[in-house]
Amino acid sequence: MIAAFVVAAGAGVALGFALGQWDEAIGGGVGGALGSIGGGRVVAGTFRRGGARFGTALLLALVGLVLAAVAWIPIAGYLEAMLVPVLAARLRGRAPERYAGLRSLAKD
Repeated sequence: MIAAFVVAAGAGVALGFALGQWDEAIGGGVGGALGSIGGGRVVAGTFRRGGARFGTALLLALVGLVLAAVAWIPIAGYLEAMLVPVLAARLRGRAPERYAGLRSLAKD
């Protein structure tokens, strides 16, 4: 989790400097850091409930790319910055402990 935090913050700062000035670099670093914290919580919850590593990584990467693409749209980017944390907070309260799957049909 610490490595992901450092890499995401560093990549955000580098991308911010590549696209603009120091203010974009700060925003990119903060966004990368917060994104890694949120992603880490999702991954930890997924693994706790029995999720597969490759599938989790693939889905998280795709969601990250979609969110990054939406952030380029001026109004949608601001709405995304407000709505994603709210949706994440709502998901936390709804998450089941573990998916029962076919174990619920097994006869003991």
